[in-house]
Amino acid sequence: MPIAIFICSPVPMVCALYAFGPLLHSIHVRLPTTARKSTEDLMKFARNVPPQTELKFSYIRFAPWPTTKNIPFDELWRLPLATTRLTNLEHRPNRNSKQVQDGLASAAQEGMVRKYLGRYRVNRTQRTDKSGAPGVWDEMWEQIPIQGDDAVAKLRARAWQKREAKPPAPRIIPKRPKS
Repeated sequence: MPIAIFICSPVPMVCALYAFGPLLHSIHVRLPTTARKSTEDLMKFARNVPPQTELKFSYIRFAPWPTTKNIPFDELWRLPLATTRLTNLEHRPNRNSKQVQDGLASAAQEGMVRKYLGRYRVNRTQRTDKSGAPGVWDEMWEQIPIQGDDAVAKLRARAWQKREAKPPAPRIIPKRPKS
């Protein structure tokens, strides 16, 4: 009997891990300098977020301390409500992203790894907005496409195909004054 208890005791933890996903406790947005001038500029930025805007997710999953992850805005998908899962946001890396090209990702990223480690729970039921800029995340949330929206998926795929590789800009090294 003690052996069975020892073997079966982590089962509820593993089930809860896969059912709930990590709860995001903070999302930081890397803002351009033009959006930092005034609240009107910030809301203008939030209404039309560039696809490569970097978001820094802070969550707790396996370790008892917060883990952070930087994710581009165009790699996020909202998940429709379901009775089998509690997550509502998914990180789906583009085929051209650095994470996919680095190796860990190709076939495994499309399957179980993305399904269980790339989904998050964003609390959308708070009564008060405790953020530093109220209303910004609500505007950004509405721009994240819902999974299964084929028109948006086709537009994103077409945009990635049309994207051209640009050569790196010339490096300008400042000259030091001669002494």
